[in-house]
Amino acid sequence: MFRLLVNNETKKFKLGFILFNLGILFLASAPFIAVIFILISILFSIISFKIKLNFKTLTNKFLALSLILLLIITFFSIFFNLNQFEEWNYEYNLIGLLNWIPFFLCFVYIQPYLKNIKYRTLTTNLLLIGSFPVIITGFGQYFLGWDTQLDLLNGNIIWFLKPINESKGMSGLFSNPNYAASWLTIIWPLSLGAFIKNSKIRLKGIISLLTLILIFISIILTNSKDTWLALFIPIPFLIKLNLFRFVFLFLFTLLTIFIMPNNYLLKISEYSIFSLIFESNLESNLQKLIDYFPRLDIWRVSLIAIFEKPFFGWGAASFPFIYTLYKMDFVNDKIQHSHNLFFETSISYGLIFSTIIFILIFRLLFDSWKIIFAKNLNYTNKSLWLGTLLFVINHIFDVTYYDVRISMIFWILLTSLKSIIDEDQLTNNIEIKSN
Repeated sequence: MFRLLVNNETKKFKLGFILFNLGILFLASAPFIAVIFILISILFSIISFKIKLNFKTLTNKFLALSLILLLIITFFSIFFNLNQFEEWNYEYNLIGLLNWIPFFLCFVYIQPYLKNIKYRTLTTNLLLIGSFPVIITGFGQYFLGWDTQLDLLNGNIIWFLKPINESKGMSGLFSNPNYAASWLTIIWPLSLGAFIKNSKIRLKGIISLLTLILIFISIILTNSKDTWLALFIPIPFLIKLNLFRFVFLFLFTLLTIFIMPNNYLLKISEYSIFSLIFESNLESNLQKLIDYFPRLDIWRVSLIAIFEKPFFGWGAASFPFIYTLYKMDFVNDKIQHSHNLFFETSISYGLIFSTIIFILIFRLLFDSWKIIFAKNLNYTNKSLWLGTLLFVINHIFDVTYYDVRISMIFWILLTSLKSIIDEDQLTNNIEIKSN
């Protein structure tokens, strides 16, 4: 399969291409091995193509400016106090660089491995195949009570599974159900696109349908309410549905969610949102409202933190200290992050850095949207775009970016969108020259 795809490429590129896709295959189940493969593939990409950053393009300008800001803020944190917390150290900022700079390089240098639809289709398929260990271990954890470690390859790969009563939902190979749900949410449109594409081919259609069903069930079993919206968002983008069919599918999805066992929606407490409005005790109402929607207090503290230090931020990993400082007196929870990626990056590195990163993301989404959907391109490109969109939506309510698997798949998706844009521009230039 690899030989047929890269038949006309150089030997160095072929090696890098194989390593990159092996990294994709192992990303969900063995992230350490996957990252090593992808990093080596980047070296082959540098050697094979000698890619130079063209700072005339807006995308590369954003990347370069983001990198400069990160380095300046980190350098500043070494000599000056970004915040008043004794527990915080500038080393957090140094470690925080690993969440961004390697992925900037990844974005630039893995583009050759995603430069055409065949390469992107292979990557999509390998992401789906590589997700089966997550699903299998998750089902074992949820239905069979797996709660110990599983060894693979003579102990070279070890998976630690939590008891289901501790995680309160299926987590599989991830440390938390929300992280598992985030991964499954991203690959959900990939599985939906693969099913639609292969539905007329008997064997591929059956395999694609089985994959689709398993991912659907897995998302429900994570019991992560932030990601349930993702189940129906991709459908109108990928399937031509009239209004009646879409409403029916939406209601069916909601019904499925409601009838799942141990669903929090069936356990709404006596203080419903309506009773909160009409009760006279404002302080009691506020406490009940925050107990019911804890993110309200988290986001309130986030906004306070952002406006207090809008330029350089408070430093990476500083939110737990900030929340302890500004939280409501009656709140006892230990919150580790702001549950919103824009807030999180703004708190850590300032509004300028955060704004630049999100302009880059939304520009790639917008520019690729005009190509993918306006020109009715194939389902692989559509599903990659939708996977990126679902990541963004999920990170309005949660932050799972700091798991290397989530951040890596996100930057791979962004790189795919950039490759789609470049491929379209190249095609247009060829057409103009031929005319």
